[in-house]
Amino acid sequence: MTDMVLRTEGLSKSFGGVHAVDGCTLGFRRGGITGLIGPNGAGKSTLFHMIAGLHVPDSGKVYVEEEDVTGFAAHKLFLRGVSRTFQLAHEFSGMTVWENLLVSAPFQPGERLWNNWLQRSKVMGRESEIREEALEVLDFLKLSPLRDEMAGRLSGGQKKLLELGRVMMGRPHVVLLDEIAAGINPLLMKEIGDMIVKLNEEKGYSFCVIEHDMEIVERLCDHVIVLVRGRVLKEGSIEEVRSDAGVQESYLGG
Repeated sequence: MTDMVLRTEGLSKSFGGVHAVDGCTLGFRRGGITGLIGPNGAGKSTLFHMIAGLHVPDSGKVYVEEEDVTGFAAHKLFLRGVSRTFQLAHEFSGMTVWENLLVSAPFQPGERLWNNWLQRSKVMGRESEIREEALEVLDFLKLSPLRDEMAGRLSGGQKKLLELGRVMMGRPHVVLLDEIAAGINPLLMKEIGDMIVKLNEEKGYSFCVIEHDMEIVERLCDHVIVLVRGRVLKEGSIEEVRSDAGVQESYLGG
């Protein structure tokens, strides 16, 4: 596979003898928005969990920028530019929107206690950069009016926006989005979709999107991968996928 920001080779994971992901080989294109679709139980979330460091594969490899990162913990992958969101937002509910963004930024020298005495100027300089980045993220996501609101009090859609903001603070190369439309009203979903496209086109983020809503997949994705029983059944443009007889039988309902 050429020009893939992230790819897998023969990735497998079983639970109690059931193959959730079975020898899966695929890649996410650099600078693209890839849709990952398939019926419930196809292994999509398990695949994301392995790529993002939540599950260790039974076999196979994961590569980020051609570096073998198989089995790396989530925090190590985060530092290599891999971020993900969840079906249910994972905000720090006891912190404000502003604080959620600040703590999500990587490479904070102040996290090491002695740096606060020995490298005070470096710590202060990085904190100033993070505050500027957080202000830009708030403005981009139109969350500035909610800056001081407790994250746990946000609506479901606002929490999804905040989670996207936390991803942005990590300056990722590739973002894994797990059912971004779940629990969100169509108007807010349109805004989030616009932001994803803008991040892709203006900042060069590569995305992979798990989504059941085919209208959203068609609107956002330039490449689609169909997963069935833990294996890739078909990949191509949305038109190629929709017209495939196997995909129609296995997923789209004939």
